[in-house]
Amino acid sequence: MLLIFELSKEHDLLPEAEVFACFDSMGLHYEKILSLEGVLILKTRELDDSFVKLISGRLAMAHHVSKVLKMCTPNKDEILQTAGKMIMRKDNASFAVRVIANKGKFDTMQLERTIGSELYKKSGRVDLKNPDKLYRVIITSKVCVFSLLLYSVDRGQFVGRRPHLRPFFFPGVILPKVARTMVNLSRIREHEILFDPFCGTGGILIEAGLVGARLICGDVQKRMVLGAKINLCDYDLSCDFVLGDACNLALKDNSIDAVVIDPPYGRSARIMAESVESLYKESMREIHRVLKENKRAVVASNTSLSEDIKQGFKTTEEYSLRVHKSLTRYITVLIKVKDLK
Repeated sequence: MLLIFELSKEHDLLPEAEVFACFDSMGLHYEKILSLEGVLILKTRELDDSFVKLISGRLAMAHHVSKVLKMCTPNKDEILQTAGKMIMRKDNASFAVRVIANKGKFDTMQLERTIGSELYKKSGRVDLKNPDKLYRVIITSKVCVFSLLLYSVDRGQFVGRRPHLRPFFFPGVILPKVARTMVNLSRIREHEILFDPFCGTGGILIEAGLVGARLICGDVQKRMVLGAKINLCDYDLSCDFVLGDACNLALKDNSIDAVVIDPPYGRSARIMAESVESLYKESMREIHRVLKENKRAVVASNTSLSEDIKQGFKTTEEYSLRVHKSLTRYITVLIKVKDLK
């Protein structure tokens, strides 16, 4: 089975990495066939509809997930020939066609009409507004892919969960779309425990809870713990709350399945620790202690993490994400690989 993911183009690497992480979190085998111009094609075993729905429901940096039906070169004549060879069930289902291509190279509306006419001969029922089946013809510089839409990602949900819309707000927090991507990069599975010892207003925990993780929330500031509790309750999410220092966690060794954090930096960090470096180093040592072996910590920071901070971890992924002119976030994915003395 071939699946095609139409990715957002807000980052060169993160949207693709997020798809891989979602497959990993479900223990699903996949093979990358093509990655080009915001399109990712994976080969996997025939998936039950529920798996595709779960993957689509987790993604933050994708638009659509479809099943590949046919592929050809991005040549108009061959595209039309391929459309004529399409095999369609005569199940009385209505259909529509959408052509997605680089502007200027193809008249997409004309192609939609022509391909639709070919498919009409085989199916016979068109519904442009609410079709039972939507065929997406995705044309890149190297390949044209005929696909059947399985799910569209509800990206509007992340707009609805913007931090300033929550009952408790504090400026400078991470956006829901980035928080969800970080949660996915942790490979957390449903019912596993995710911990954020720098919870802030609870943005990361909200995204983790919405994909089915069990939550532990911590912060050194009481108002943040209480504020996060209010925000999580607003989404009917349950969580265990811990008030305390991230450099001295009141948790058992090897008890956590994933840690996802966006620690404070700059002025706020210096108030709570000797320095940003010491805050990161000591908190990461504690995170290493409570995290299970071979499990992941995903860290957002304003600089690349030093090797001293990453002791006992192996770096598997690292991304830079420009937030605005004066701030670039680094997202680092770490796996716990050895005990510290």
